[in-house]
Amino acid sequence: MTSLFTEPPRANPDPRKRTTLDEVTELVKREEQTRLSEHTNKTAQLREARLGLTRNKTGE
Repeated sequence: MTSLFTEPPRANPDPRKRTTLDEVTELVKREEQTRLSEHTNKTAQLREARLGLTRNKTGE
């Protein structure tokens, strides 16, 4: 039976594959920018649709 205290140490992950804080920050910024762009596009589409409805009501 193996004791918990005699377990061999686990190898550290390859440092070349580790994600740095800067990389994570960049990924978060990109994701936020994407969401902001999508929101801006939807807002613009709604505004255009609203203007189209207003134009139709006034007969333009």
